[in-house]
Amino acid sequence: MKTFNQILLALGIVLLAGLLWKIGIGELWRELGLLGWGLAPLMLGEGMAEMIHTFGWRHCLNGSLRSLPWLTLFRIRMAGYAFNYLTPTAALGGEVTKGALLATHEAGPDAASGVLIGKLCFALAHLIFVTLGAVLVLWQVRLPKPLWVGMVASGALLALGAVFAVTVAQQTGYPIIGAMLFPVGFCTLYLLGYDLLTGVFVLSPLALIDKRHGVTLGGVLRNWGLVFVGNFLGALTVAVMMAIVFTFAFSTEPSPVGKVIAGIGEARTLGYKSHGAAGMLTLFIRGVLCNWMVSTGVVGAMVSNTVGGKVTAMWMPIMLFFGMTFEHSVVNMFLFPSALLMGGKFSVTDYIVWNELPTVLGNMVGGLAFTGLTLYSTHLKTAPRRFSLTAPGVELGLDAGEIAGLQAQATDQSGWTVLPSDRPASRGR
Repeated sequence: MKTFNQILLALGIVLLAGLLWKIGIGELWRELGLLGWGLAPLMLGEGMAEMIHTFGWRHCLNGSLRSLPWLTLFRIRMAGYAFNYLTPTAALGGEVTKGALLATHEAGPDAASGVLIGKLCFALAHLIFVTLGAVLVLWQVRLPKPLWVGMVASGALLALGAVFAVTVAQQTGYPIIGAMLFPVGFCTLYLLGYDLLTGVFVLSPLALIDKRHGVTLGGVLRNWGLVFVGNFLGALTVAVMMAIVFTFAFSTEPSPVGKVIAGIGEARTLGYKSHGAAGMLTLFIRGVLCNWMVSTGVVGAMVSNTVGGKVTAMWMPIMLFFGMTFEHSVVNMFLFPSALLMGGKFSVTDYIVWNELPTVLGNMVGGLAFTGLTLYSTHLKTAPRRFSLTAPGVELGLDAGEIAGLQAQATDQSGWTVLPSDRPASRGR
């Protein structure tokens, strides 16, 4: 084993030398010069974090491994991180390295279980940190409580629909049946008037493009951010609850449905990552195609005044996107945290970089480009001309009957009625 360690050390030195040669000593020195003394607090903060992680990792170990010197455990952790950062092993090679180094002190399953439990606790700590940060954001932002409730509830309802679809697909062995039933959650949240991120990606920018009164770019971005946080909290809540259900409060192995969800998490992060840039492009395009269909369902529901008509208009494109396994950012807010909680062999970083962020960007582009702007450019000239009953610096004294008369004159012959004016009529009397 000593010879093997020496070989690994030599390979590490070679890889480090190759990395320095690739970057260039001059370029590296220039970057360090730009950081100056600012590098010291960065290294100090990261070092303190790793020291604390080592104390936590010790509590994940069993038997005599827990009595190992803290410095030994710290060195093992650093060796694992070095292996992850310098080799293309999908952040898993370092875990094998840590297990092998622990096994030199005590052979058997304790070394492997210590590494796996430590990885799971690390992922759970990330989820808790993100959740607490989201709660702080919600606490600082002042919005009516019904809006927050709607944003959180929409993420939760969509997540429950995803659980239902995966469960049915696993039990029947026919994924198409799960796809046919998934729209239950989507239709429910939209009939209740809740906000979903993929929907506001389409509707909010159109109000800005149409120069609606009071709509600003900052307001649109703020709307997106708030809906993202609310949807994530709702989906994460369901992820934790269903992980408890599928594992009997983490006391047993995940149920067959839980194992399927964990497998989905691995396949749709590490699977893309293994293909590099081609995988990233594929993920982005799947996000584009997804919200093309989802936003089509959102807009399609507006053509009907009946519940049955709205549900039918939404059901078809939503079933299509789920059956084609396109990437939906809010559905993924449930799937991947739940997969991590049930032992999925990927990291939080893998989830964020190799799924959530590209999916969000793809959903935004797909919904806005293929649905929002397409419909806007198609129907803008055929829509009734929108006007305001007041103008800057002008006060019109109109009673309710006069306002109704003007609105009746603005009604299109096809039956489409003009939307309410952006600016409310003022009484100048």
